[in-house]
Amino acid sequence: MSRARDLASSGVTSTVLSAKAPLASPDFTGTVDLTGTTVNLDNDQISGDKVSGGTIGAGTFNGTLGTSASGGNSTEFVRNVDVQAMTTSVNTINTSAMTDVATFTYTPKISGTSKVYADLFVHGFTGANRQDTRIIAQVEVTGSGITNRSFNSGEASVFGMYDYGASGMQARFATTILVPRVTSTDTQVITYKLKVQMSVAASSYEIFFSGDANEDQTHIRFMECA
Repeated sequence: MSRARDLASSGVTSTVLSAKAPLASPDFTGTVDLTGTTVNLDNDQISGDKVSGGTIGAGTFNGTLGTSASGGNSTEFVRNVDVQAMTTSVNTINTSAMTDVATFTYTPKISGTSKVYADLFVHGFTGANRQDTRIIAQVEVTGSGITNRSFNSGEASVFGMYDYGASGMQARFATTILVPRVTSTDTQVITYKLKVQMSVAASSYEIFFSGDANEDQTHIRFMECA
């Protein structure tokens, strides 16, 4: 008996067979359980935004990490890093009042609450043909989305040299000021100002900050965490 006659006698028609044929690009609904099964795919065979959950044990990620992503410790995972430099040197003479030396700004990238850290590398010198070359340095942090803060004020922030022989001196310095962490509640600009003041006013006093676009220039580094 021919195959056609066998199919006809069994009640199987071409319409029924077509319905059973595999689809070239099938759409699955529900849950596909592949427990205990190894699935091998060619490159770029998974697409879409529905991959979630679980752990990727190894591999290389090439792409953009969204701001809602979390790390091993989501409260300390650094999301954004930025560095700004003072490109022009500043020379301040006979400054008996607190005076702005450099201004830096940072705009938070995380739309919700985030913590912003900053460390300020300062390079320069102070000098005078008298016994006192000490200066008071202060970092003022302001913004609409933070609680304004001033780091260092008064005698606790004095650095430099004092010569009891009153013969004059110059003190060179390269130091990092760790600015207190601020908590930002929005993405509004945060302004950081480096301010200095002489310990004792004197016409012979000089304060210099390097900003000549070389590797020793005064600069600030920002780090933002969730």
